[in-house]
Amino acid sequence: MKVAITIISMLLFLGKVQSQDSLQLSLQQAIKAGLVNNKNIQASALESALTEYKIKEYKAGFYPTVTGNAGILHYFDVPVQYAPANTFDPTAPANKYVGLKLLLPNAAITGISANWTLYDQAIYSALKLAKETGRLTDVQIEKDRSDLAFSISQLYYGIVFARKQQSSLLKEDSNTASLVDILQAQADNGVIKRSDVDKVKVNKINIESRIDQLNTVAQTQINLLKVLLSLPEDTRIKLTEPEVDQLLVPLPETSDAENNFDLRLLKEQISIEKLERKTITAGYYPSVSANYNYSYNWVSTDFSKTLGSNLRFPQQYLGLNVAIPIFDGNRKLYQTRQNEVTTKELELKSAYLLDKTRIDIVNAKLSYNTSLRNMNASDSNVKLGEQIYIENLYEYQQGTVFLNDVITTENTLQQALNEYFGSVSNAFESLLEYKRATNTILTPQ
Repeated sequence: MKVAITIISMLLFLGKVQSQDSLQLSLQQAIKAGLVNNKNIQASALESALTEYKIKEYKAGFYPTVTGNAGILHYFDVPVQYAPANTFDPTAPANKYVGLKLLLPNAAITGISANWTLYDQAIYSALKLAKETGRLTDVQIEKDRSDLAFSISQLYYGIVFARKQQSSLLKEDSNTASLVDILQAQADNGVIKRSDVDKVKVNKINIESRIDQLNTVAQTQINLLKVLLSLPEDTRIKLTEPEVDQLLVPLPETSDAENNFDLRLLKEQISIEKLERKTITAGYYPSVSANYNYSYNWVSTDFSKTLGSNLRFPQQYLGLNVAIPIFDGNRKLYQTRQNEVTTKELELKSAYLLDKTRIDIVNAKLSYNTSLRNMNASDSNVKLGEQIYIENLYEYQQGTVFLNDVITTENTLQQALNEYFGSVSNAFESLLEYKRATNTILTPQ
């Protein structure tokens, strides 16, 4: 019921998209929309239904199977039964036999039969294996959902990052435009050379080109985001968390490496291997089944009159069958050995992955915290650089500093911006790697 309400809410949510100029999305809203509407997630969710049907298939093995049958036959050569001759003639030798045709050449039969497995350890083991496979499927579905959230977060962060760069470059472009106006006026008055103006103009063109490239990058990521969210192509998206500091939040002090999806999948595979071993050894157990048959038979010397023959009789029996495995050429023994090796291999991989995940978490936190510190330091440098640049621009107008001083300040500001955005990029990357390792990508911040 809860899932149905969520789906209906998301459908209404997407319906509003059609009537609005732009769709406003926070990161969590984008992830929720993707989890409900993404077609790959919908397809992977069907795996649970397949597992349920597989379990029901194995359970069906404990129900009786009932079969109806009907047939007619004609013997071109009636089978012969041999009996001792002295059964009919006491004087006949003991080693003499008489051939008897006890059957009539034509027969018809109709009836019903039922078979019922009363005990088969292989079915019990297969049922447990199917249930464990279902748990593996559930973990895989969770991982698919987490991977989708990871991809959506990557795109969301990428769009925020590109827009942030655009914003800074637009400010830089505005400052450069002011410098061009000043230099142009001075060149017109013969105060400076035209080449000085052209150099700054080239720089301005480069800035505008980078702004255009970033716009293309952002739009490309927005289009990919629409695909993951199954949104119409013409939907306009507006992110409601445009500020970097809203997304780059402190990480918790503690984390659980064993919650990693790849590690959980390995553990489920180990459980499955152990159950498969039980399924193999179940082949050593006997199986017990019951069977019942009822038929009505007609026999005749004339094929055309078989079904109307007065020579008819019913036949009915109930049986119990016990099948005991005796020798299979050690086939199951070697299957068990293979299973033991595979299980040991998975256990070693699991132990290694646990150690690696713990290190990955430590490294991701270290990288993230370092990037945050560098980002804050670079942000201060950027603000200081912007202030100095504006002051130098004013001082140049007043004639108290040279043009080279202004250009040097501009280059310093650009270097500070590059360091800032490099730190932001590293912080986003480390944050995502931390969330992937700790399986917290779906956990709201």
